[in-house]
Amino acid sequence: MLQRATARPKRFIKITAGNLRNNHVYITGHHDFFPKDCFGTSNMKSGVGKPLTIELDGLNKSIRTDIPVDAKTGKPRRQFRTRSWVAEFFAAHRIIPGDVLSLERLSPRAYRLGLAERTTSTLQQTFLEFFAGIGLVRMGLEKAGWRLLYANDIEPQKQQMYSAHFRDADDHFDLADIHRVDPFTIPRATLATASFPCTDLSLAGERKGLKGRQSSAFFGFIEVLTEMGDVRPPLILIENVLGFLTSRNGADFRQAMLALNKLGYTVDTFILDAKWFVPQSRPRLFVVASLFEKPCSKCSPGLLSPSRLRPSLISSYIVAHPDIHWSLFNLPDPPEKANHSIEDILEDLHESDPQWWSKERADYLYNQMSPRHRKVADAWINQKKWSYGTVFRRVRRQPDGHKRSMAELRSDGIAGCLRTPKGGSGRQILFKAGYGEYAARLLTPRECARLMGADEFFIEAPLNQALFGFGDAVCVPAITWLAQNYLNPVLDGVESTKSRG
Repeated sequence: MLQRATARPKRFIKITAGNLRNNHVYITGHHDFFPKDCFGTSNMKSGVGKPLTIELDGLNKSIRTDIPVDAKTGKPRRQFRTRSWVAEFFAAHRIIPGDVLSLERLSPRAYRLGLAERTTSTLQQTFLEFFAGIGLVRMGLEKAGWRLLYANDIEPQKQQMYSAHFRDADDHFDLADIHRVDPFTIPRATLATASFPCTDLSLAGERKGLKGRQSSAFFGFIEVLTEMGDVRPPLILIENVLGFLTSRNGADFRQAMLALNKLGYTVDTFILDAKWFVPQSRPRLFVVASLFEKPCSKCSPGLLSPSRLRPSLISSYIVAHPDIHWSLFNLPDPPEKANHSIEDILEDLHESDPQWWSKERADYLYNQMSPRHRKVADAWINQKKWSYGTVFRRVRRQPDGHKRSMAELRSDGIAGCLRTPKGGSGRQILFKAGYGEYAARLLTPRECARLMGADEFFIEAPLNQALFGFGDAVCVPAITWLAQNYLNPVLDGVESTKSRG
């Protein structure tokens, strides 16, 4: 006849912030769980107790230790004598305050220590920043009360700029390919952000999609989340170009959303344009994925009505893909436009400053303009005031069939989208005109920082490195707005539900 297995005796230990800070597992109140001969003297020189063996779940090893007593009172102390393993154990299980450990007795002198229960206490505003670049997502989230625990990027030049501004970078910045990140070293957090490379998704790239060498990094991110298991962040924030939605006729975006669904996340998507916050046109697609929300079987018509946040391009995509687990959040209207223009972010450079181009170089730029753009430039030149615009050089096919580099002047007080200066074509030019003359120069790194809403960013990098960093970054106030109007309310709602329960 089969005999029913007898459950082994267990004790449960709740971890505190002090435990984590001091790398202690307190056994106060559990001394009766151990044989009396395991208690040794206050120091090893005076004698130790008969050792216990403790198997450490997750570390594939055991330790031998006794329990010391207090020299003055003679009472057992509140921790094991051997404690060098505790930090590694905490890290392996990503322990946070409130988690509960189980200490199981296997035999009179053998025990097993493992994780019994993860805390369901108040969610903290903590985040992990993947594809961190120079850290502008961090800047935006910190302004909304969030705290960074970990950052990762593959690019050393971006890490240099990040470290120059964030002096604590050595504590958390992991310079590594996303495919080589060790997920078991990543701390637990509430949110993970991912601004993965857009090269294969953007119109400026070759549109190879998520199969491209750089944009395939998205799947490295998915693999990290998969390996994190039950400690993966309950919220995910993804940012990329609008081409992410349309790449391979929408197939890439569907594949990405289903990959998140497979991990248990519902997804939401919308657009934020930097020009609503700063004088730069930079529309970007955002995805918020959540483990908190249930998929909507039929999304509210009001949330699918075309708007600035979810224009028809997005709402029609959502309707056309019912196989994706959507959960749409009712966002407020973002600002209509920035309250300042390109002129307000310019540095006051004297006309003799070497950053201004020579007359010959400025004339060459002027002569590259089409008749339509030159008409605007001429009107500015003839005014009794200074006017400012930005110029990009683009190769355009001419009526004769030949391709030619053209200078295209933007005159609405908003800069074009900052881009990385690959081959020089991505470097944005400032055009200044009035009082019968004109001048031109490249935008400075400080001006680029201001166009990203990162006015206070510390810059010591050379020109092209700085332009590379800012051209591949995110708009800081857009991230702050998103956190204040989406991420923070979601957390508040979860906590409110828990308190009512």
